[in-house]
Amino acid sequence: MSGIREIITETKRCKEVVSILSRENVLALACQIIEQGFHDRLSLLQFGTLGGDVYLFDIQENMDLIAKGGLCSLLDSCEIEKMQNYASKKHWGERPLSEEMVDYCASDVRDLIPELYRKVKDCIEENKLRNRLLDETDEILNRCKDRELKDKRRKDRQDRIWKVINSIEEKWDQNTKHSDFATDSEEILALRRIRHWEAGQKSPFIKRLKTESILCYLDQLDNEIKTEKEEYQVNGYKWSFLSRNLNHPNKEVSNQVKDLQERIKDITLKRMETKYSIDTNLENLTTSELSILGSLFLKSTNDRQFSPMIARLFWLWMETQLDEKRRSFDEWGKICKRYDPFYKKISFYASGTDGSQIPRAVQRKSQSLKRDYDLTTKRNEKRSYKK
Repeated sequence: MSGIREIITETKRCKEVVSILSRENVLALACQIIEQGFHDRLSLLQFGTLGGDVYLFDIQENMDLIAKGGLCSLLDSCEIEKMQNYASKKHWGERPLSEEMVDYCASDVRDLIPELYRKVKDCIEENKLRNRLLDETDEILNRCKDRELKDKRRKDRQDRIWKVINSIEEKWDQNTKHSDFATDSEEILALRRIRHWEAGQKSPFIKRLKTESILCYLDQLDNEIKTEKEEYQVNGYKWSFLSRNLNHPNKEVSNQVKDLQERIKDITLKRMETKYSIDTNLENLTTSELSILGSLFLKSTNDRQFSPMIARLFWLWMETQLDEKRRSFDEWGKICKRYDPFYKKISFYASGTDGSQIPRAVQRKSQSLKRDYDLTTKRNEKRSYKK
């Protein structure tokens, strides 16, 4: 299917195209996200029509396209059915867009209407699912606004997970292995969702299956790194998974986690060396790059483990984190536990003398925050003792 293909950056042209698109009954919609800084950012919005026309709205170049250009009203419209595809790619911040990137964006939405929309629409009509779909969509939208409903859905999800875990103990033999379950089964998904300490509290059987589940996922990550090599890019979920299991009681798990983290750090830091300069700011880094930066522990500004560029970014990250932790403490009374890696860092930086080669702002803020953490912890311990 061929048709118009246009990249839009001007607000005036955006209004004209929105007027054209608002006359459509069905639109294909896709978006590209940049994992950058402390919050992901919208880079592109793509719309496709039944006739095969594709319009790429470059939000990164002009944020006014959303409000002043009319995209917001188009997205909010209930009169137009939208078939959506979501994608998050690391390179969507690059400009100008290459021909390959434009082709990719265009194919994202061109395939949605002829290939997927009609099949889904037929399925909904044949099975009389339209009212159910509308109800569930309305519920999802309300859940985003309603905190209590959101919490209830989270609890319901947890209840379903534990129902499956309980059924494993009831229906499966104690000699069952993780590999005995089908890849996309409820059992595999439930074992992936629970934490290892929760599995340990449940039973030795579930604890073993959870450990096997973790090892299976670690093997998957290992294969990904071996295949992609220096091109490997970790996402937030995978890095969080590794961090969560770094101190796992099973040595096979913890050792493999440490090995994978070191390899990922090495790949990521080397790529950052070529990707960024000494003037780069934290806002330019991806979410996963920030996480890896935060996993480092520099002992001084003279630390030779890392390049000056990485060291500078680390100290910027450290000061930013100190400011965020300070806000959380002042507003909510949140503290870091003494076993938390961040607490260990600020303890080290706070203990330095005036002659220590630690950025003065980092040292001063570490001393202040650690003092308040320690005083709060002591007060909490006294209250617990009195009870």
